[in-house]
Formats: sequence, structure tokens, C-alpha cells
Amino acid sequence: MSAPTRRIAAAVTLAALVAGCSSGGGSPTPSMVSAAFAGGTAEVSMTGGYTASYVAQLIVGAFVNDGAAMSAQYGDVQTGALTYQGPATPGTYTTVRTDTSVATLGLTVVVTSGDVPSYSFDSVNGECQITIVEMANHKGNATFTCSNLAAHEGSLTIDATGSFSVVF
Repeated sequence: MSAPTRRIAAAVTLAALVAGCSSGGGSPTPSMVSAAFAGGTAEVSMTGGYTASYVAQLIVGAFVNDGAAMSAQYGDVQTGALTYQGPATPGTYTTVRTDTSVATLGLTVVVTSGDVPSYSFDSVNGECQITIVEMANHKGNATFTCSNLAAHEGSLTIDATGSFSVVF
């Protein structure tokens, strides 16, 4: 396998692992899914310990719990991924994972040089604020801002901003 192919395979694997971490280790069961999303995009910008920007397309996503929550995974094997699991109603939410509340955001960026093929970041402890702007009329969009988000790989921290959208 060539180095670029290995790098892409590693990015896809890491994006899947980040999605698993961000969604509690699995996908919603079919009985929980209210409506699957037909499309969408995510835009991510990172600054701080690593600077990067990318756009990723919706891979899979759906409303769960009768539309009160949503789970979405975006990705591009060349650039990075974003996962979100949490409320689907308009408002601003701080990332958290407890027994009763879930609002998580996971980011992955593919590194085009160096020893580490990608970095992954998960926010479950308040590092990110997610604002669901709209979820109506067969579309939805949200923005996010993260501060001091730590990578799984070493001591790297970033700030990140961006948005994600869905069509349903």
C-alpha cells in the first residue's frame, strides 16, 4: 500500500473511531431514528497548535428521539471529519456527556506531512459551544466555537470555529 493510500485509510479509520467516541460508541438504533438526513456539509477552521480549514460532506445523520436530538457525521478522507450528537432544537449548548445529557463535538484533521497522519479532538467537557440556528422547513444549520480543545495525540490544543448543515 502506498503512503498516500495508507494516510487515507488511516484518516477514514480515525474518523470512524472519532464518530464512535462522539456518539457513545455506536449508532442510534432503528427504533430511535425519527428521520434520516438527505445531505449536508460541515466547515471547520482550526487555529492555535495546528492551523487548518476544511469542508466535509454529510456521511450519515438522523433525528433521534422524535426530533429532539440529532446525530450527524461529516467527512472527507483528504481533509478531515466532524461529528455531532446532541440537541436538535434551536438554542446554544455547551458540550457535555453525562448520564442525562449529551452534546458532543468531535473533529479530525488529516495532516499532509509528518509522522502523525491525523489529529483527533473530542469535546465533552465544555470546550465547545454549539448553536443550533434552525431546524425547520426541511433544512437545518448550526455553528460552533471551541477553545483549548486537546488532541488525543500528545499535548496539542486548538481553537476551532465552524458550521454544519443538514437537509431532511
